[in-house]
Amino acid sequence: MQTPQVIPYGQPGFMAAYGEVWSSGDAALLATYFSEDGRYVESSYQHSYDGRQEIMRFSKFMHAFSSELKIEYLSECGTADGFALEWLWSGLADGPIRIDGVVYPVANKRYEIPGVAICRANARGEISYHRDYYDLLTLMRQLGIAKPAA
Repeated sequence: MQTPQVIPYGQPGFMAAYGEVWSSGDAALLATYFSEDGRYVESSYQHSYDGRQEIMRFSKFMHAFSSELKIEYLSECGTADGFALEWLWSGLADGPIRIDGVVYPVANKRYEIPGVAICRANARGEISYHRDYYDLLTLMRQLGIAKPAA
């Protein structure tokens, strides 16, 4: 697989490149998208990751859960002062997942979750803030670890 290209926010091709880097599993490359003091917030788990090292740690966690993980950014609106990215997260849950302190075993099931990110970027196009929102219950239902909707 070819190393994904890093394209700063505000430049043509940003959305596709950012999705490829999230999907690649290259945590160090993903970290270069963020400013040194960048913050990634995982709203469903109510946890934030501050700075490039912590963001790399989160990326490794995601790819340990799903080796076929794919993030596709579908649309964007806003400016560097505040922008939103609509995305689709999919893959195969072939690793354990920890939710609210409970570690769930490997599900070996496919999942597909829509969501949105609220972000900010600095003058260099580095992301200073990225907060994801999605329905964790939908993910849990797709993995078979929550009851289906009635």
